[in-house]
Amino acid sequence: PGVPSGRSVMGNQASTAGFSSERVVDVASNVMEAFGPLYVQAYAAATVRSLQEAHTRAAEGGQLPDALKLELMAPPIATEPLEKGWMVKLGAIKASWRRRFFVATNEADNFVVYYFERDEHADTPTRKRGAILPCGLRVRALRDEADRKLYGEHALCLDPGDGRRAWHLRCDSEAERSKWRAVLKYASLHAQPPLSADAVEAAAFCDAYERLRRRLGLWGWYRIDRCEPEQLTQLVCQLCRDRILHQALARLDAAGGAASKDGARVRQAALGELDRVVGAVVASAWQACKEAAAGRAESLREAATSNLPGAVKDLATGKEALRERVSRVLASAAAEATGPGLDHVVNAFLRPLYKAHKAVVQLFWAHMNAILDRGLKERELRAFFRNCRWQRGELLPAFRRVRAVTRGELPEDEAEARSLLQDMTTTWAELIELLQGVTLWEVERVFEESLIRQATWGVYCFVDAVETGPEWLDPAAALRQVTRAMAGDAVKRARRDMRDVLRLIYSPAVRRKAMRHPEVRDALAGSAVSAVAFRHRELQPPASEADEAAAALALDAAASAASGAAAAGAGATGTAAAAAAGTSTAASSADGIAPTSVGGSTRKAEKAVFDRTAAAAKATRQQFADAAWALDELIDATVDAVVESSQGLRITDTLGRLGKLPGSLGI
Repeated sequence: PGVPSGRSVMGNQASTAGFSSERVVDVASNVMEAFGPLYVQAYAAATVRSLQEAHTRAAEGGQLPDALKLELMAPPIATEPLEKGWMVKLGAIKASWRRRFFVATNEADNFVVYYFERDEHADTPTRKRGAILPCGLRVRALRDEADRKLYGEHALCLDPGDGRRAWHLRCDSEAERSKWRAVLKYASLHAQPPLSADAVEAAAFCDAYERLRRRLGLWGWYRIDRCEPEQLTQLVCQLCRDRILHQALARLDAAGGAASKDGARVRQAALGELDRVVGAVVASAWQACKEAAAGRAESLREAATSNLPGAVKDLATGKEALRERVSRVLASAAAEATGPGLDHVVNAFLRPLYKAHKAVVQLFWAHMNAILDRGLKERELRAFFRNCRWQRGELLPAFRRVRAVTRGELPEDEAEARSLLQDMTTTWAELIELLQGVTLWEVERVFEESLIRQATWGVYCFVDAVETGPEWLDPAAALRQVTRAMAGDAVKRARRDMRDVLRLIYSPAVRRKAMRHPEVRDALAGSAVSAVAFRHRELQPPASEADEAAAALALDAAASAASGAAAAGAGATGTAAAAAAGTSTAASSADGIAPTSVGGSTRKAEKAVFDRTAAAAKATRQQFADAAWALDELIDATVDAVVESSQGLRITDTLGRLGKLPGSLGI
């Protein structure tokens, strides 16, 4: 619809897969009009939160209780490459295979994968031929007969799962493919989205994007895995496909057109045109969002800096008042939520967790002694550190202790298997019920990440002790010293792991039960926390709401200009010219943002935007007035208290044996 007969779309003959550019621009403009005020508000909130956290840390002196302090030092962010090697890459524009030298970087470079024409260029990033951003990519080996014929043997596919480019790589052998597949999957899982380097801007975008999805009725799981304009473009394209293109594409599929080459080209052209038009609107409006937020940043910081000391003090008073009012209800809710299931959960996880941390200390001691016996080579230390970090084998014996419960993967040694599960008092099906919606995979991830940190911190501290320690401290003595510290850390880490898992299971249930109680709701509504959690009037400039209104108007004008530019460049579609002429008056937002008429009086529009933005700001204050974050702190503390009273002595006795490990190792 919207493509006149005989016109073409991006060089292809028009068909039922065409669409109205005007409707697309309307949807994109409406979404960005809704996003603009949300982003401005989220930016203000993120700025205040960052300043408040800094002030709180300074007030508390950054000190932790002795019981929570770890002896080992955290290693710096790794900078050495994850992997290097040759692969063959399929080009995106010219479908030809080119041999390239790939370098998968580490966490310091956010796991970006660069490729070069020659291996000697790898040390000069400016000479790269391109880069792969692995965040969100699904890595799979192409093993089907059809894929092998098309892409060759030992091929990999890095698929984003949407309209972005899918990367096809071919390795020289099956061993090479397995190695690169593991590296790329690790990079895909741990890479962060390429958001703004400014922490406040990134936090504001994530907050505003989540609230935008809720406002648009888009529920369910999602992941931010690209830069801000691309993430918004993807969201708008999803809405357009659902609201505008679905009927046309359905007719094309029903007619069998999608299976033909011409039909595939029409579909691809329509989706490409959709992405181009939406991208033009989003890029312009996103720039207006950033300018609107940055314009008020300095005045916001000044107001927040002068008011935060009093706000932090009032906040502590408010939290204490809230604690006094709801502590009895929370204790009752926690006792009811944990119930008899707490004993079964601790029985299932405590012994495997203890044995896993014990195994890490023993494995570290054995591997490091073997490295010392071979002459303490830096290459071997780096390999051990990297393999621990990637879960490549050295720590698998420790992981298997945890996976005996989370996956049912019992060790071949029957005595060891019986020992791991001897305290378990439920079946796996009953255990899953007791987890109250938390998956065994989530529990496993908490435990394994702690085990990885324990081993990698040990390697780093050993290297630091050897390089910076006194002259009399030889490598063997340094290893003994670090292993003793690891054993002490293992006790604290294991306690934290058990606490974190029990919080993960029971805190949401306690919160649900507590929020049904009228006393808790009344306490939240009248708590002093509500007044100071986000001091909207004191921590923001007096004209903040007017600024938001002006920002909304600027967004409206930017969206109109962008829609005109997008339509002017879309000469392939018959309705593009109409979109250019008709979108000077922005379409009304589905979320209540008032339209602005360029040709008419703007006073009425300004008042409408002001009123609606003020209502949005009031809703934001109400969200902070709920004091959900303060309630969550109290709930976590209450769950900890219930666990401590019920299982604290047992957990302490079991994990306390970790501290005695150095004696059993002969240290």
